[in-house]
Amino acid sequence: MIALSRIVETRDPYTAGHQLRVSQLAAAIGEEIDLPKEKVDGIRVIGLLHDIGKIIVPPEILCKPGKLTAYELYFIREHSRAGF
Repeated sequence: MIALSRIVETRDPYTAGHQLRVSQLAAAIGEEIDLPKEKVDGIRVIGLLHDIGKIIVPPEILCKPGKLTAYELYFIREHSRAGF
């Protein structure tokens, strides 16, 4: 899972570390509200993989400075569907 998360990071260096921080924060919240360990572990994994759909987004769009075109924005918005 960490390897998959790192693949996304290499394609989008702007958000490097984002998946790990999401994973840690979500797991900490799960622990704080006394979720069972198995659920917290699942949340940790999901946090690492939540942006896996960015693999479909061309790197020139992921790293583009400035405003995105409608076509480029479509790819960004579709990353969650692709990840699912």
